[in-house]
Amino acid sequence: MQVSTGKRITQLSDDAAATPYLIQSRSVRAAVERYQKNLTSGKDFLANSESALNETAKIMTQGYQLALQGATSATEQSSRDAIATTINTLQERLVNLANTRGNRGQFIFGGQTNEAAPFTVTSGTLTFNGDTNPIQIETAPGTRMTVSTDTSATFIEAYDALEALKNDLRGGNIGNLSGLDVPRLQDSFETMNALRGDVGARLQRVGELEIENQRRMDELTSTISEIEDVDIVEAVSRMQQTQVAYQAALQASSVSFNLSLMDFMR
Repeated sequence: MQVSTGKRITQLSDDAAATPYLIQSRSVRAAVERYQKNLTSGKDFLANSESALNETAKIMTQGYQLALQGATSATEQSSRDAIATTINTLQERLVNLANTRGNRGQFIFGGQTNEAAPFTVTSGTLTFNGDTNPIQIETAPGTRMTVSTDTSATFIEAYDALEALKNDLRGGNIGNLSGLDVPRLQDSFETMNALRGDVGARLQRVGELEIENQRRMDELTSTISEIEDVDIVEAVSRMQQTQVAYQAALQASSVSFNLSLMDFMR
């Protein structure tokens, strides 16, 4: 049995003293494996969030640059109208990013509400339809990490800033473009960038925990192996010795029973 399975312990009675340690080690390893799966799920969630926020920051940077261009007195109104059309495209991209889905199809920025897209646009106004309840994962006994990011106010402010910019461009309001829109877009970018930094920090922490858990699982696997695995060389040697003794016993038995009727008659 030991040679065929490679295990020294296949049932509790094989080693009553070592079995409790084996059971405990297996239980701890199973728990660590669950935490590792949670971290993988959280890593995907945070990575998607970081990617979406990174693209959103680029949109706000582009909007800021277009606002500076539109605020220049040398820019003709026809050019401002063309810029306003570009801003409209940026807003559409912004809404798509706000409704980013994760690897399992869930809305990343919708909180715990995932029945419908969390952000919708009505009459030039962006509305948040999700919730701000955090999505958390268990990373260790009694330890939880929030992997969701509340972006409801941030996306709305970014959209409104672009909407104001678009209207001022079409209205030729140069004073608003330079005095209101430019600083507002800059503030929105900084807020978005701060969120991205927070997500990046949590993503880095997840990576660190994954490394720690993997090291722990390797240690537990080694401990379990030391307890239950058989020394295959020794086991094969003992099996061969037993086989030799068994063959010798068979030969002795065959000699004893290899008697004919004539042997008894003598």
